[in-house]
Amino acid sequence: MSDRKLLNRYYPPDFDPEKLEAGKKVLRAARKSKNVKKKRMLNIRMLYPFTVRCNGCGDYLYVGTKFNSKVEKVPNEDYLGIPIWRFHGRCTQCGNVIVFRTNPKDGNYELESGGKRNFDPKRDEELAAKSAREILEEELSLNKDKALQRKVLDTAEEIQTQDILEELRRINKRLMNRDELEKEALQLLNKERSTLLCQFLDDEVQSFQIREKLREEEDFELQRSKWSAHTEAKLLKVSDELLYNNTPFIEKEDPNLYARDEVFMKYIEIKRDCDLFKGYSSEEE
Repeated sequence: MSDRKLLNRYYPPDFDPEKLEAGKKVLRAARKSKNVKKKRMLNIRMLYPFTVRCNGCGDYLYVGTKFNSKVEKVPNEDYLGIPIWRFHGRCTQCGNVIVFRTNPKDGNYELESGGKRNFDPKRDEELAAKSAREILEEELSLNKDKALQRKVLDTAEEIQTQDILEELRRINKRLMNRDELEKEALQLLNKERSTLLCQFLDDEVQSFQIREKLREEEDFELQRSKWSAHTEAKLLKVSDELLYNNTPFIEKEDPNLYARDEVFMKYIEIKRDCDLFKGYSSEEE
């Protein structure tokens, strides 16, 4: 314990610190001339983010297995400003180096060397797409009718897509002039309402005029019937006086007699009916 905690150091008699500094400067200049840049790698204890099979021993390193890794930043590579990191780990059985890196584009990791992933989403997607494409090509090659039908369906789908796009463009164009369209719609609605109101008022006025005219005709007919009854009564009275009393029916000086011509003609008619003056005429009178 005492040897580790010595505060004094031995310096030989020929020790020259200037020579030591000169040697450091020479080594620094040599590194700069060779462009030798020491990589700075971080030592991090982490977990495997996926299950991997080692290529050296064939052992499986399951997801969540702890290991000591060295991390470095991949130079001149990034995704939308996000840096990409590379991890160096070792197999727990044989010490084989396993290297993987981050993939910020897909939100996953990519295995570079030293092993093989049990499940690779990108690889499985490519295989699935490839198998589906191969199956489709095989079916189309075996059956040309299906190929023609597929072409027709694709054309119909394209036409439908174009129609949908045209409808969306029309809707967007209509929404751009929304205020003007609302004003035009209100003006058209007000115009239709005013037209209907004017038509309704005209119909009401016409119906009122028709009712008034019918009422006037009814009143006129009623008055006429009353007047006819009164005139008939007067004529009957005059004819009775002429027939039974043998009195003259016209007095030229009497101002109260009305409808002289009508009474005169009625008198002539009554006389003819009574056969008092056969062949009577107004000229002889």
